[in-house]
Amino acid sequence: MNKISVSIIIPFFNEEKHISKCLDSIIKNDYPKNLLEIILINGNSEDNTVKKIQEYQKKVPYIFLKQNPKREIPISLNIGIKAAQNDCIIRLDAHSHYPSNYVSLCTKYLKEYQKEKVANVGGVLIVEPGANTKFARAIANIYSSSFGVGNSTFRTGNLESPKFVDTVPFGTYYKKLFDEIGLYNEDIPRSEDIDLSKRIIEKGYKLLLVPEIKVYYHARSDFFDFCRHTFINGYHVTFPLNKGRMLFELRHLIPCFFAFFILLSIATIKIDLLCYLSLSIYTLYFSLTGYFSYKVKNNTHLFFYNSFTFFLYHCTYGFGSVWGLYEALIIRIKRLKNG
Repeated sequence: MNKISVSIIIPFFNEEKHISKCLDSIIKNDYPKNLLEIILINGNSEDNTVKKIQEYQKKVPYIFLKQNPKREIPISLNIGIKAAQNDCIIRLDAHSHYPSNYVSLCTKYLKEYQKEKVANVGGVLIVEPGANTKFARAIANIYSSSFGVGNSTFRTGNLESPKFVDTVPFGTYYKKLFDEIGLYNEDIPRSEDIDLSKRIIEKGYKLLLVPEIKVYYHARSDFFDFCRHTFINGYHVTFPLNKGRMLFELRHLIPCFFAFFILLSIATIKIDLLCYLSLSIYTLYFSLTGYFSYKVKNNTHLFFYNSFTFFLYHCTYGFGSVWGLYEALIIRIKRLKNG
């Protein structure tokens, strides 16, 4: 089977901690180097990531560096797509590393499933702790649990054979696909993959998740960085409503409902009946939290860290969604008032 030429595009911002491991894993891939180019797009980094990449450029002729002073990921991705010279685009993440057969498997399945109208291929996300701490290991645990991420199959890995899904991590596409569906939506700075996946499906194409394909993602390990990142992710689930774009699935909204419930239970704390009802729901929630905290890795020494991190994740994501919904509705109301 003839191999297709591949352009790997990687947006990044302040990734000096992970960029070497990421690039080393790609360079060690078994794909023919004459059919490969790596395009890294700098989102105005403030650390030594660019210097590290420039060192690689001295040794690896197919690594290219582009600049995006606006920082937003979809803008970087579009810069990479426009610069790409090859037939296939693989979007990767600088916060991850990849097995030696990653590119080969992605292109193999993209070609094999063309007749079934597959336009995007991705693999299972294996979340690794970002540091050797109990909190960092707990973060990795919740990202792999259905209680943490719902029915997001690419995170939980609950499949034995390729499966059609609503989204995959990162993605492998033929470049010509973007001529048909358009580039990444630059008005949606955080949910760009979900938006692109929806547009692919709306055009009658499919997305394929392949368990044989693995991505090793380094989870955040700092408490405040984790909270900020999770809040922003929740925010960008609902904020695109101000553009009239519905991006979320039910699993994305459950933390939002939970946040609304917390606010409601606080507001009605003096109403006995509702107070007892809230207490019952909290009891159920924390019972489930305890169950999944033990089940996720079946190790008691992380039980309390898992429990706390589940609650922290649901709250920060949920209140991010509530805030995004609030801002989206305010913007829509202002537009209606202005005619």
